[in-house]
Amino acid sequence: EEFTYPIGIDLGLSVKWSDRNLGASSPEDYGKYFAWGEIEPKVSYDLGNYHISDNISELEHLNIIDGLKNLHGTYDAAVTNWGKPWRMPTMKEVQELSNKCNWKFTEKMD
Repeated sequence: EEFTYPIGIDLGLSVKWSDRNLGASSPEDYGKYFAWGEIEPKVSYDLGNYHISDNISELEHLNIIDGLKNLHGTYDAAVTNWGKPWRMPTMKEVQELSNKCNWKFTEKMD
């Protein structure tokens, strides 16, 4: 499977969004599943295999996030997999995407 870098899509929001999910070889591919703050993909999610605390003060103290609650590069799956300037979106950016875009699920036929 050949890796191709994602393309930034301008949706008229505060940031450009990738044309694909992390680990996806195309926009139609599901990609891989990452827990927030972890750089290795997961098969399943539960508290027993989650490695990052949900305590904001602790995350800042451990230098996992900055004062704006952005992940530092070594804890950011987008940075470690695609390089800068890619990064994981903030919760505010995800909410903006959800609230300001019209969503329509379709099925692509080959």
